[in-house]
Amino acid sequence: GPNADMVQTQKTFKKVLCILPDRSANTQVTIGTGRKLGLPVFLPGSGFVIRYMVDGRGLKDGTIMPGFAGKPGPNTGDVRGTFIPPADIALDGQQTLQMLVSLFNPANLGNFDYFDESHVNMVAGNSAEGDSQPPAPDYPRL
Repeated sequence: GPNADMVQTQKTFKKVLCILPDRSANTQVTIGTGRKLGLPVFLPGSGFVIRYMVDGRGLKDGTIMPGFAGKPGPNTGDVRGTFIPPADIALDGQQTLQMLVSLFNPANLGNFDYFDESHVNMVAGNSAEGDSQPPAPDYPRL
């Protein structure tokens, strides 16, 4: 039935270039959206968030997930971090969400996200060279 094998990922995506299912489907396959928003920079922990707002009004609820700092894989968290606003905030493009954070390095984008090189080679005919992992995030460990 509908949503029988529904998969919710811990990652967020600006763009999906290709979907490669691992088995056939007996029905229509759809790729949807959700309420989880990806952060534009690496958030090392939820304590670095000072406040989040909608159109300048403070929010009391919401879910922060820090960026995943380990070696990314297909089932690990988002490498920068995510925010899920309260359910009563419509994600319809009519309101502006703001997050005030205090970061050691606001230019830190975190690790490169995971990608399966075999799929890139198979789909695009490309060959990946070198190490796909950047240096570790450059923030002091507490």
